[in-house]
Amino acid sequence: MKALVKTAKGPGFIEIRDLGVPKIPSPDWVLIKVKAAGICGTDLHIWHDQFRYWPPVVLGHEFAGEIVETGSQVRRWKVGDRVVAEPHSLACGECEVCRRGQIQLCSSKRSPGWGIDGAFADYVAMPAFLLGTLLILYFAIDQHWFPVGFNQSQTVGNILSDPRGLVLPEVTLAALTIASFSRYMRSSMMEAMTEDYIRTARAKGAAPRRVLYVHALRNALIPILTLLGLSIPAIVSGALITETVFNYPGMGFLTTEAAFKTDIPVLLGTTLVATIATVAGSLLADVLYAVADPRIRYAR
Repeated sequence: MKALVKTAKGPGFIEIRDLGVPKIPSPDWVLIKVKAAGICGTDLHIWHDQFRYWPPVVLGHEFAGEIVETGSQVRRWKVGDRVVAEPHSLACGECEVCRRGQIQLCSSKRSPGWGIDGAFADYVAMPAFLLGTLLILYFAIDQHWFPVGFNQSQTVGNILSDPRGLVLPEVTLAALTIASFSRYMRSSMMEAMTEDYIRTARAKGAAPRRVLYVHALRNALIPILTLLGLSIPAIVSGALITETVFNYPGMGFLTTEAAFKTDIPVLLGTTLVATIATVAGSLLADVLYAVADPRIRYAR
């Protein structure tokens, strides 16, 4: 098969070579027939020797394909499944950051296209746990309703001019938080509905809708406002994994790249922004407490 290979360290040194179809080196790996692959800014950085890599290596880490062979220990995936790869997830599993679950910061991290052979070829082999059937596969690749990701050279104006590109990242982030907000809201509402002022309102003949939305809801919002205040830092500082998957040029992606390159000034800057956002979120939550709950009043 033909493959695009970075053959040595330094600018250039990229060749199209004839390689054999890769073999599955471990029973928990799969072999994928590449259907589509895209050129990322990381590939250009490797071309110019501005990104860490281990030559010789086949380039290409943003791709979709179909599984054609599975190892004996692979249970979740089967031959014929259409998949995409999630980069930056093959780590040592032993260092401090890996034990904390922050494998994206592991110094031994390897990914297809620069740490292990990637997808600028007919076939690519990789561990099964790097795979994910994402929203991208169906809505972007199959249906072409939304773009696959973002170009790192895009400006804010370019991104907002085509808001379709924001749909999949926003749905991904919303899916991660809607469950926790819903559970907290349900628990808080159930507790509020047992309070004495709810029985008093019903005894006075208040309509069920007024009891629910005026009396119970306002008092049940306190835990939600706390969560809202704490979520502001995540909104401002970005979502590391989501921005990396969608190649979105935000603070999360910037933080990940800075951590990978050990860019201390950038890491300090993003940490400072997250700290300021945390303080601002806590202050906003305290102010909204008095707005939502009439029992809370701040002394002058």
